[in-house]
Formats: sequence, C-alpha cells, structure tokens
Amino acid sequence: MEGTMNSDSKTQGLWELLPYHSEVLAVHAAVLPTGKVLFFAGSGNSPVRAASPDFGNMAKHFWTSVVWDPAIVPDPRKDNNFFHPDTLKDAKGRPIDFFCGGDAFLPDGRLLSAGGTQVYNVPNVHGFFGRTDALLFNPQTQQWTKTKNMAHGRWYPTLVTLGDGRILAASGLSENGTLNTSLEIYSATNEVWQALNVPPPHQFPGLPLYAHLFLMKDGKLFFTGGRMDDPSPVAPCLLDITRNPVQITPVQGLNAPASRNQSASVLLPPAQDQKVMILGGGLEGSADATASVDIVDFRAARPAFRAAASMNLPRVHLNAVLMPDHTVFVSGGASRREQKVAAGLQSEIYDPTTNTWKLAATATVPRLYHSIALLLPDGRVVAAGGNPDRGKQVRWEPPDPNEELRLEVYSPPYLFNGPRPVIAAAPTEWKYGQTFAIQSQQAGNIRWASLIKNGVTTHSFNTGQRLVDLAIVSQAGGVIQAAVTNEPNIAPPGWYMLFITDTNGVPSVAKWVHLAHA
Repeated sequence: MEGTMNSDSKTQGLWELLPYHSEVLAVHAAVLPTGKVLFFAGSGNSPVRAASPDFGNMAKHFWTSVVWDPAIVPDPRKDNNFFHPDTLKDAKGRPIDFFCGGDAFLPDGRLLSAGGTQVYNVPNVHGFFGRTDALLFNPQTQQWTKTKNMAHGRWYPTLVTLGDGRILAASGLSENGTLNTSLEIYSATNEVWQALNVPPPHQFPGLPLYAHLFLMKDGKLFFTGGRMDDPSPVAPCLLDITRNPVQITPVQGLNAPASRNQSASVLLPPAQDQKVMILGGGLEGSADATASVDIVDFRAARPAFRAAASMNLPRVHLNAVLMPDHTVFVSGGASRREQKVAAGLQSEIYDPTTNTWKLAATATVPRLYHSIALLLPDGRVVAAGGNPDRGKQVRWEPPDPNEELRLEVYSPPYLFNGPRPVIAAAPTEWKYGQTFAIQSQQAGNIRWASLIKNGVTTHSFNTGQRLVDLAIVSQAGGVIQAAVTNEPNIAPPGWYMLFITDTNGVPSVAKWVHLAHA
C-alpha cells in the first residue's frame, strides 16, 4: 500500500494505491446508497471475452459486475470486501452486455442501466449495434433484474434523472448501427418507456453519442457540447421536453466546440447557481488534448459560454468530481489520447469562487479511456479503470495489459487540515421545502450544509452529479437547522450524501438521506 502523509498533503492531498484489484474493468461505476461501489463492465471492451462461451461464467470468476465495500479492510485469505452479482442472461442464454450502455439512479436508489453492446464493430464492415435491454440493479439485494425494453437499441446513450423521478434516455447507436435520434422516458412506477415527439431530422439530427446532458432549474435539459468521439454538428443547446415536439434552443459561445470529444462537464456547485462547466477534450480522431475551460451561467439574461481559467494540463478522458468544499477535483486523462507516456498523473483542483486552478497530488496509475473517478461518502475519491486498447483475454486475473484493474484513492487537502465536523444524527427521510435538524457539536462553526448526489459515471461524464446547498436557518446548541430546496429540478428525488463543512473548509463524513416528494 502506497501513500504516506507528507508536507505537501495539506495543499495537494495524497493518493493511495490499494493492495487489491477492482476485479472487473471499471468501465461503468456507481456509488450506491449503501456506501458501496458498483463496478460494472459487461464484456469490458473485449470482443474475445464477449464471444467466449465462458463470458459471465461465475464459477470461473469471469464476473460482469462486482460490488466493492471500501469500508472493509480485506482478509488476505478471503475476498470479503467484494460481492459478485449473478450474471444476467438473455433469452438465448447469453450474458446481457451492458458495456457502453447508459446509467442513472431512480428515486428509490435502484440503478437503471439501459442499452449496451449487442454486436461489436468490425472495422471496414460495420460499427457497433446497440441493445434494447434495460436492467435494474438493487443495492439491497445486490442483484440485477430485467425491466421493460426500450423501443430501439442504444449504444453510447445518455440517461438523466428528471425532477419527477423518471429517467430520460437519449442518443446511442440502434440495433442496426444507425443513430437513435429518439428520446424516451422511463417510469419505474409501471415499468414503461414513453417516446417523446422530436423535431424532424432536418431541424434536429439527434444528440451526439454520450451527449453530456444536465437537468436545469426550469426542467429543460442542457447539452453542453461534450460527447464521445462523434463528429455530429449539433452544438450546445437546451431541450424543452415539455413542448410537443421537443423545442431546441441553441446556446452560443463555446470555444472550439469540435475539440470537446471525450471532455468532462459538471454542474458547478452549488446547483442553485445554475452554472455549467465543460473542460478538456480533443478533436474527434485526433491525438492532442486541450486544457481550455468554458462556463455558461443560466441566471444571465442571455446565457452563453464564457472562457474560464484553463487547466494546468491539457486532458482528454479526464474525470471531474464535485467535492464537499465546493471545489472541482480533476484527475486522469492524457495530453495525447491512449498514450500512457502522456498520462496526466498529476491531479488539479478548481475553485469556482476565484476561477483558479491549483495542482494537486500525483497519482501512480495512468487513467485513460474507460477510467472513472467518484466521490466516496468519507470525502475521498476513488479512481479505477483504464483501457487504452482492447483486451484480448476472457479472464480478469492476471490482468490483460490493456485492462487496468488497480484501484487508487485520493485524500483531498481538507483531510489534512484539522479535525472534521461530525454529524451525530439527522433524519433519513427528507421532503422538499422542509427544515431539518442536524445534530453536531460543531454547530456554530459550519459554513455549508450540502446534499451531494451519489455519482454514476462512464466515459468521463456523470449526468446526475450535483451539489445542492441547504439554507442554514440557525446553528447553536449542538443543532443545525437546515432547509432543503422546494425545487425538484434543483435536487431530483433520490438518495443523497449529506455533508456539513466547517469554516476551515473541512467536511464531515456523509450521512445518507432520502429526498422525496411530500
């Protein structure tokens, strides 16, 4: 295990390489409301694995997904910090391959995974074909189940949780390899998909693959321009899904929009400020990355992108994580895609209040294509994955040279800057617009009380990631009275991590709370 506190830890934080592997390639990852982390790969970008009769063979440990418990110190003789969900199979007895599908959380904490890989591409013959399947992962049973299929396949789709708890699916390649231009909304109440009426192709040719979409305060969806290797001419825009047909409104000003392939996008903290950042990326098919950053403020009379401070390092395949101290942590990626020698091992941190970047600790493991980073409930960040080229084996261990299974955890500077505030108690069930008592001996010294949505990420984007500030009504006598927003488009219903952060910028360990309509 590497990572020892040093004089730089207070300013740069610290990376720690864990003494065990992720057990599957973490192409997709989600922090569950149990505090555990789901890594799911399906075939994990290996047509060799996908074609093997042993694909998904539980007896041979050829998992398609695993659940990691970061709170358990593993017994060297046992695999007791990982759980292995059963392989879910289709009517033909083959594993349902959720590799390159889309993912979002339902209000009850279950994860919806829709689409994925039906057929791998064959160069100079055809591209990928997408699956119509939709699956649900239950954090309590730690198992997958089937739900109603979508109307058409989606490979590289985007899923977004809406303010009413339904989930929208957009884009992706269909079951015949063409772009799926439709928009569908999934309701878990009756397990149905509803197709929306979209403009004709000459007006709107459909969103790009893995389009970066965020739910905004007014219920519209904002496409930032971020995408995954798609030369689509569609520029940043707002989608009003309440209109029939869906109304598209362009958002101007994005710098070098063609260079936003494999970029990252975030809704800057707090979500109430309605500012969206896009950072990094590169030209489709090009090796070189950009360090440029643009921000759009939707509180402005005429929202348009404006240049922000550039990152210290150009990055493609980067991961951006919202932190409890209202900063944005960026790690991984490379200045030249798929090249480990150009990997961005040194992380950096953005402060929205000052529009400045500072360099942070240097990681051990290059994180390129198919890598992830997620905020854990204890305030650290886990980084996993990396897949610069296709794997060529069925088994996970020993790892294929192109399948990075090492896990690394980042401890931010705030963990080295004094004692942490403690949430002694708080209600688990929360309702919109209500005020709640958070018990803490640090009441009177708290700067922020915030809800952070547990993340689910793949391919450098996380549509549900958001930090929502609570209004601190009072804090004294060991009790913080905090009011939650009454706007579900600011904080869609579901499970959140409740953090309190003191005046020194040091956050607590999170408590899980469930936000729902009254």
